[in-house]
Amino acid sequence: MTRGQERAALLALLVLGAALRLARPGADVPMAVEATDAPVQDALWYLEAATWEAEGLPRDLEPVPPYDPPVWVEVGRAWFALAGGVSLASTQALGAVVSLLTALLAWRVARAALGPAGGLTAAGVLCTLYPFVWLSRTTLVYGPAALALTAAGRGSRSRPGWRWGWPRGPACGWRPPGRAATSPPPRSSAGASSDGGACGGSGPTSPGGRS
Repeated sequence: MTRGQERAALLALLVLGAALRLARPGADVPMAVEATDAPVQDALWYLEAATWEAEGLPRDLEPVPPYDPPVWVEVGRAWFALAGGVSLASTQALGAVVSLLTALLAWRVARAALGPAGGLTAAGVLCTLYPFVWLSRTTLVYGPAALALTAAGRGSRSRPGWRWGWPRGPACGWRPPGRAATSPPPRSSAGASSDGGACGGSGPTSPGGRS
């Protein structure tokens, strides 16, 4: 697969993912997507503190810190200001944008580890499969949390000296395809591996042995 073909395939997946998420704006999320009422109830709690300004209401009448993640609240405020107000359609669009960014970052992380095919597979799963699509039409906090964790993972992946670890794996030092180790990491007499743990350490390590 050429780089141009890979980019075309990724673009097609993102366009398809956007179409699935943004079709029929304002339509209810199917109840079957979640065993609880979280998509239609909890999802709005996480943005309650972000809606007061857009709706012209007093600032956060019922503050509940666990449901008001500071960064997410500020993102919500900026989004509603740009979207022209608060509505089910605008909140669904916010969830859709966050999930597509997550899919794009997941592609980068998976591609670095598994190559072009692995990256496109990860993006394809997140862009098109149920229940990811329907849950992405909600503003449950797990969407932005997944984006933040994926971004953190990419940051760790690009850190100098980052190495793949496979906790308690047979070789205790698995490497991605194309970067395979020629031999298992050496052990000391105490049974600790060179990756900073006893064949099941903390995963990525820095050159100094710190996680």
